[in-house]
Amino acid sequence: AGVVALPGWIALEEGWLEVAVCRQGTREHESIVATTARPSIVHAALLLAGLEPGRPARYRPDGTFEPASGDSVEISIRFDAEGPAAGEMPLGDAILDERGDESVDWLFAGSTVHPNPPSLGPGEYYAADYAGTIVGLTTFGDEVVAAREARSPEIGIDPAVWKVRPGVLPPIGTPVTVIIRRPGSTADVTTRR
Repeated sequence: AGVVALPGWIALEEGWLEVAVCRQGTREHESIVATTARPSIVHAALLLAGLEPGRPARYRPDGTFEPASGDSVEISIRFDAEGPAAGEMPLGDAILDERGDESVDWLFAGSTVHPNPPSLGPGEYYAADYAGTIVGLTTFGDEVVAAREARSPEIGIDPAVWKVRPGVLPPIGTPVTVIIRRPGSTADVTTRR
């Protein structure tokens, strides 16, 4: 029905962001939500939801970016807790852009596939499975879902602009469901833990 849901938890309730959703054990220090979901499985689920991947943004030799591409997606967070934190909100509402821009545009970029290094033997690996970036804000080049705007994670190239919006997220560790939708999909999401 054009919807993918991932169980997760709040990983950060204040501070600077480079990632919005990451795999556990990777970028929790700069991400709103962490999940145990493997990025390549999220990619497969997005394909099953009818979305077409593009590619993450890439650095050009002249220092500029080649922009990310892919189908647009909408992302929200459902707070599974009871009380005032319960409900669903667009992921962008949890992100404060220091430049005053209030929206983040998301694309199903699809990460990248690379040949295995010799130590892994023959085959290929899905870059996001190792880096952990499921929903990226800055451009690492391995995001499953990328922000349309390309920005370097290197502060000497592009200054940090995204922070957790104060006062909108429940405490670290609060269970949540990340919902990635094809635009216009109104399907309800039932999650199991």
